[in-house]
Amino acid sequence: MSTDEDPDQASHHRLLTLLAFAAVYLIWGSTYLAIRVGVRSLPPLLLSGSRFVVAGGLLYAFLRARARRRPRAPSGGVPPSRACSCSPPATAS
Repeated sequence: MSTDEDPDQASHHRLLTLLAFAAVYLIWGSTYLAIRVGVRSLPPLLLSGSRFVVAGGLLYAFLRARARRRPRAPSGGVPPSRACSCSPPATAS
């Protein structure tokens, strides 16, 4: 902290830092608790897949609420047979 900094601003910064740490602590801790409880009732791959679907849905809703445009496929699109493939695209000879 510099000597010319406002004491109110410094205490506000300290409060925001503590709130950020508290948020990380609660969110991270609740994630581990949810995994612990969820694995008891669902198979692990189904649980992790559903977590990713929920997280993607929440991020999508957040971006839509902020009036962002909906994501679109590239102009050429991706054929369904290539959507999940790990091989490189075929090139014309």
